[in-house]
Amino acid sequence: MNYRKFGDFEAPNYNLTNSGVESLNGSIQFGYNSFEKGFDAYYSYVNNEFGILQVFSYW
Repeated sequence: MNYRKFGDFEAPNYNLTNSGVESLNGSIQFGYNSFEKGFDAYYSYVNNEFGILQVFSYW
């Protein structure tokens, strides 16, 4: 199981507003395989949420 959460990223002169990331991932595997006669199972879970960078134009 892996969980990561990052807030707004930064450029050299300013913050990149609403550019955070939240990620939850995990996997599980079962198995009894005695020379291809056994049992296998695999499950993977991925949940990623990304912020969308807000860009403002002052023209």
